[in-house]
Amino acid sequence: MFSIGGVTGGALQLATTVPGFLENAKTINDRLHLFFLSAGTDQPGYPEHLKLVDVLKMNGIQHEWHSLPGLEQKIYRHSLFEMLPELFQPVRR
Repeated sequence: MFSIGGVTGGALQLATTVPGFLENAKTINDRLHLFFLSAGTDQPGYPEHLKLVDVLKMNGIQHEWHSLPGLEQKIYRHSLFEMLPELFQPVRR
């Protein structure tokens, strides 16, 4: 899934938005081939992205995080360019 939202506009509360997500790191890590997150440092919701990355790290959820200077279109194009080849790689565990 490629999303341009979901984090901006306030702290993402994973515990309530996706119940059980943080408590099941092994299951999440086994089922997700790629959990790719990126954000531009100039985006209004950038601090919320950083909080989300910290929550994922603290709970052992494997993810790939990319922080880039700028905002919107530049970030989306670069992120898509980085993410697409990852989708077609063998599963890394």
